[in-house]
Amino acid sequence: MLHIIVLLLAVAVLWVVWKLSGAQEKFQPEMLDRTQDHRTQVLEHSSYEQRTNHMPRNSYVEPASGMATPFQVNAYKALM
Repeated sequence: MLHIIVLLLAVAVLWVVWKLSGAQEKFQPEMLDRTQDHRTQVLEHSSYEQRTNHMPRNSYVEPASGMATPFQVNAYKALM
């Protein structure tokens, strides 16, 4: 029973030393990155507007050249 009391006392002493030593780093709000806060607040109620880095591609595809074959994949004829 004595060893349990000694163990609990040692844990309590270590906890007090840890708390008093300042081992915990205090939270510093100036270290937060606030660059996107304004944009987030502007767009938070807009479920329709989406801004991305997407660059639209030209949707025109030139027709494939070649000789027709008897093979077909889905709706497309294979050319050789």
